[in-house]
Amino acid sequence: MTEIEAGLADFSLHTRWPDLPTDVRQRTIDLMLDAIACAYTGRSADGRDRFADAVLSLTGPGSSLVVADPRGSSLLGAGMLNAWQVTATTMCDVYRPAMCHVTPIVLAGVLAGADLEPTSLDEFLAAFAIGVEVVLRLCSAMDDVQYRGPRWHAPGVIGPFGSAAAFGRLLGLDAGTLRAAWGAALLHSSGTFSAIVTPGVKLTQARGAAAAL
Repeated sequence: MTEIEAGLADFSLHTRWPDLPTDVRQRTIDLMLDAIACAYTGRSADGRDRFADAVLSLTGPGSSLVVADPRGSSLLGAGMLNAWQVTATTMCDVYRPAMCHVTPIVLAGVLAGADLEPTSLDEFLAAFAIGVEVVLRLCSAMDDVQYRGPRWHAPGVIGPFGSAAAFGRLLGLDAGTLRAAWGAALLHSSGTFSAIVTPGVKLTQARGAAAAL
């Protein structure tokens, strides 16, 4: 494990909610509430039920939480649907330096983790904050010339790392296993900015959540 990977894994797994500055904790709560509100709005977005039918066909039924949908879904399907709903109406957050919608994919990972391992509110919020921060740090490290423009779409390429960090933290992974999870997420990561202004750009968020899980 490189020094960078080791540091990021240690940060992801061992940072506690009280360790975060007060303003960061408040911002985390604001982003969480905003993402959940966007997911509720996305439940009635155009094309949502068609997408849900496709996800059901691909991943099967289940009881994992899908925001505003009493039917639930498989764990993988719920992750895809939750991410899609948060970004469906394009009202969610955006990290403008990388043009990355961060919370759709991270929220999907946190909800999936809490489904498997019920947790405290502090740990739930900490996992969300950590997932968001991992995405932002990796976005900041990217080479703009190679990365931006019509090339890679950050939610599907970088988002899975933050979502996997949040998901893995809630499952109690150790650093080596989290590193392996990041490797798997990288293999599944995908998304091009060329899809912008088409319905395909929403699929990037759902695929990013699937890559993380």
